[in-house]
Amino acid sequence: MSEDKFSCILEAKHSVPPNVTPEQFKKMYKESIENPDKFWLEQAKKYFEFYKEGDKICDCDAEEGRVKWFSGYYTNTCNNVLDRHLEVRGDCNALIWEGNEPDTHESFTYRQLHQHVCKMANVLKKMGVKKGDRVCLYMPMRPEAVFAILACYRIGAIHVNVYSSLSVEALIVRLQESGSSIVLTADEDVSGRKRDALKEKVNAALKECPDVRHTLVFHYTGLEYESLESDVVYDDIVKEVDDVCECEPMECNEPIFCIFSSGSTSKPKGIVHTAAFALYVALVIHLQQDLHSSSPDNPHNDISWCMGNIGWIASPAYGVLGPLANGACTLLYEGDLMYPTPSRVWDIVDKHKVTAVFTQPTLLRMQRALGEKWIAHTSRESLRTLVLGGEPMSETLWRWVYEVICRDGMAVPHHIWGQSEAAYLCVITGVCRLKAGGVIPFLGMEPVLVDDAGCEIEGEGTGTLLLKKIWPGCVVGCWGNEEAYMDAYWRKYPGYYFTGDSASRDKEGLYTIIGRVDDVIKTGYAHRIGTTEVENTIVSHPAVAEVAAVGCPHPIMGRGLYLFVRLFPKVSPSEAIKKQFSDLLEKKIGHIAKPSAVQWVSGLPKTLSGKMMRRICRNIANGSSDYGDISGLANPEIIPLLVKDRIVVGEEDEEDEDE
Repeated sequence: MSEDKFSCILEAKHSVPPNVTPEQFKKMYKESIENPDKFWLEQAKKYFEFYKEGDKICDCDAEEGRVKWFSGYYTNTCNNVLDRHLEVRGDCNALIWEGNEPDTHESFTYRQLHQHVCKMANVLKKMGVKKGDRVCLYMPMRPEAVFAILACYRIGAIHVNVYSSLSVEALIVRLQESGSSIVLTADEDVSGRKRDALKEKVNAALKECPDVRHTLVFHYTGLEYESLESDVVYDDIVKEVDDVCECEPMECNEPIFCIFSSGSTSKPKGIVHTAAFALYVALVIHLQQDLHSSSPDNPHNDISWCMGNIGWIASPAYGVLGPLANGACTLLYEGDLMYPTPSRVWDIVDKHKVTAVFTQPTLLRMQRALGEKWIAHTSRESLRTLVLGGEPMSETLWRWVYEVICRDGMAVPHHIWGQSEAAYLCVITGVCRLKAGGVIPFLGMEPVLVDDAGCEIEGEGTGTLLLKKIWPGCVVGCWGNEEAYMDAYWRKYPGYYFTGDSASRDKEGLYTIIGRVDDVIKTGYAHRIGTTEVENTIVSHPAVAEVAAVGCPHPIMGRGLYLFVRLFPKVSPSEAIKKQFSDLLEKKIGHIAKPSAVQWVSGLPKTLSGKMMRRICRNIANGSSDYGDISGLANPEIIPLLVKDRIVVGEEDEEDEDE
């Protein structure tokens, strides 16, 4: 398939009819923008059971940063995603857990999940957890993590998810900022061949967190640890409680969870969401993943697998709330996605007949680099949708995913744009053409592009991405920091939600995310270059494994283009390859994109969730040693290596003249 053909229209060949036609979606979208009260109340009545109805559906004001939905309405998120299904699909699978080792798995029906959740809720209540208390989950990817999330919803507590691989220092920040009163953790986390003594890290963190009253410990591997007076062992206390626990009615604008941003752009903020978020992701996943409910009369039991860790926003959204709200089954995987071989993810898809997968382009880039032999022996016949999000992706990778992973359209590759704070711009089966990186606004979202003067751009164009309408998936606050909330999202462009991203829009209305606004490089003569466009061009070179493009000081132009490039193994850096980069960029973008420096690297700084910390690359290229918060960095050892080989633009030219 040629690139030209690929850039235009791709055909989806899966046989299951989508949940919505283009005409239906267009009608739904129009109503969600023009009559949000009527539209969202109708959707809520499909997914929510209200204990009490209120007086206002949408009480939002972008000028004031006020995000309130269903004011005065009372519901319970656990009831909406779990209890509501018991009568019809109590004996259908709700959760499948796949262990680190390929021969380990366990499944739970809706009825069994309900029993475990009620017991967990009663354990928390016995430990003194009350409505409004923050409960920190520093947990492995085990079923008890899902039990705990749903138990918090059930009793009105606020779960604070922290990725289990984050450092002690990062855990301290999140415990202190959230004011958590209890931590749930395990003796040890096992992922692939890596073992992480979680309880030891919690013990170290608690020395700086006097507000934490108890630690609830799950024994998984038998690793010995130092017991504290405040410790409670789950296996002991769960014997003392029963499996009946009533749901706590919650006003719809009370927080249900707090999750900290990854810190890829600045200091982590405690992002707060309410019940409306659960409604929004339920509808997103129903339409995007073409998800169907299971029942005794309907043997079609869709299984949705979010590969994101429970500590990141994608997992509560795509891994818990979305599938369960739709009466489907969700899959939770404990281990490393490349363990014991790179084919593990597709082996799991075949083993459990997974119908929808959410993952990041990072994983697929790794698999592409290793070759198709790890994929060829798997069938992936059950897979209908493959959702890709968390970062932009190149057309080269998109084409490979479509042709190899999705078997030339037998499954449908979707792309989404989202943030911890905002869900989601996305592609939906059958609604729009499939385009590498292209997304459309989901229901209730009204994106706009503005130029440097803050004026809206009509039609095709490139600019800063803002959101005009406030939708149910929008962040409602930053925990304990109203000023940070207002400064980050509402004050820069009054009347709009500021995404922090730049984007382009084509003639058909599809948006392509270019990158963070801070990463748009203004070179000499005020030329603007998007890092994503540059990176997609360079990574199309067959020698390139990955690249980070940033701006740097330039003695003549003021700002230049600086490339950090990691080549594939067995490829040696050369001036010839540098010249090919320049030629590619000139052909794809123009002469304004000629790189001022190319630094060969062995790796790039990335968060534990796989996102590139371009901020660190940018600071290194600019000669700054202030890297900001790096508590979420997976490979801090890469920083001194990048600093050591930094190129100062202009110095090489002077040396050449001396010679």
